[in-house]
Amino acid sequence: MSPKKSFEKVVRIYCEGDTEKSYLVAMFTDRYKGLRAQFKPKIKGSIEPILEGFLQELYEPETKALKGLFLVLDMDTLYTQGKIPIYKQMKKKLEVVGDSNFSIIESRPCIEYWFLLHFVLQDKLFVNCDSVLKELKKKIVYQIMTSVASTRRICMKS
Repeated sequence: MSPKKSFEKVVRIYCEGDTEKSYLVAMFTDRYKGLRAQFKPKIKGSIEPILEGFLQELYEPETKALKGLFLVLDMDTLYTQGKIPIYKQMKKKLEVVGDSNFSIIESRPCIEYWFLLHFVLQDKLFVNCDSVLKELKKKIVYQIMTSVASTRRICMKS
C-alpha cells in the first residue's frame, strides 16, 4: 500500500525575526487562506551557515512537495556586515539547485519598508532601516492624529 499523499498546500518560510513573521502571518490570514505557512526558526547569526542550511533543504525530498520555499532577508543587515559578496555567491548556488517553487525575498533595506508602503506609495531610496523607521513613524503619527480628529468631529456632532 502506498503512503497517503497530502493535498494540503504548504509553503515554508525562513525569516529573520518576529516582525517579518507577524507581517507574513497576517498576509496569509488575509490573502492566502488556501495555503498553510510553516515558519522555520528565526534566522540568526552569520549568513553563511544560514544559506548552507537552506541549500541543504533544497535537496530534501519533502521540500519538493511544498508549494513554495521562501527565504526573507533584510538586505541592510548584509550590507552593514559586509556580507554581500558571500551572499551573491551563495545565491547563485541556490538558484542553480532550486526550482520554480523556491524564492529569495530581499527586503531593501528592511521589512519596515513594506509597512511604509501601506501608508504611501514611496519611490524614495532608503539607505538603511533607521531612515525607513523615521519616515514610518511620521506616517503613523499622522494617521493617529487624523483618526483622533475625525473621532472628535463625530463626537461633537452627536
